[in-house]
Amino acid sequence: MNERDRRVLEAARDAARIAIEHVRTGGPRWRSDRKTVDAAAKEVEEVSELLTRVSPEQQAAMPGIPWREARGMRTRLAHDYANVDLDVLEGVVSGDLPSLIAELDEALSLHANGAATGESEG
Repeated sequence: MNERDRRVLEAARDAARIAIEHVRTGGPRWRSDRKTVDAAAKEVEEVSELLTRVSPEQQAAMPGIPWREARGMRTRLAHDYANVDLDVLEGVVSGDLPSLIAELDEALSLHANGAATGESEG
């Protein structure tokens, strides 16, 4: 994993964690709070955008991530510029992001362990 990919994957993981935290702290009525919805949606968009920056080589090294779908999260959220599909947002935050975070954690951990032992992937 090269340094650029490592930074991008860490940023995507952090944005995913923040989106989950926004919804969690919003409580059971988070869907009716426009600020919470906007904040969570913005972080999901950030994840999606960041994943477009991961090199093809790194994507190939992480087959557990459905790259095309992950990069398309932003498109799935909005049918038009003004409206966020809350059902889709909830599904992404509760289902897609936790598994994405797990995959990113695993790849970043493997990279850190390889760097600690002097191994290099690029």
